[in-house]
Amino acid sequence: MYIPNLKTCYCVGNHKFTTWCRVFKDVAGSVLWAHGVVFDGIVSLMLAELLALWEAVQMFVDAQYHQVFVVGDAMVIIDKVVAGRTGDCSGGAVYEDIRRLVDLCPDVEFQFVGWQNNTVAYGVAKKAIFLFPQ
Repeated sequence: MYIPNLKTCYCVGNHKFTTWCRVFKDVAGSVLWAHGVVFDGIVSLMLAELLALWEAVQMFVDAQYHQVFVVGDAMVIIDKVVAGRTGDCSGGAVYEDIRRLVDLCPDVEFQFVGWQNNTVAYGVAKKAIFLFPQ
């Protein structure tokens, strides 16, 4: 996978079929943003709209777990794990994949956004905060 010279990584998480999603980045003087509560599966439609609007976006799809796209010097990872689908809310496979991305981007500043403060999501968020220190 080609990893450009990135400065920021935003991660947006899924929980119980909904995603609180707000991703924004200045691109050539404009703001690229996505906002709202979307159901699992509609995330792809949202990304398709972004792709149509911004030719500079490169998108990578890794199995069913997450989608990664690059805008300027920012990488955005959309976590598509849905709690209850398999009975396993740990998201272990996702974080192994993301850990490899971290290894590939040693100079990238990683940030984590998007989790609601509840028991299941908070347990996963603690892992993500460990992987993506402020």
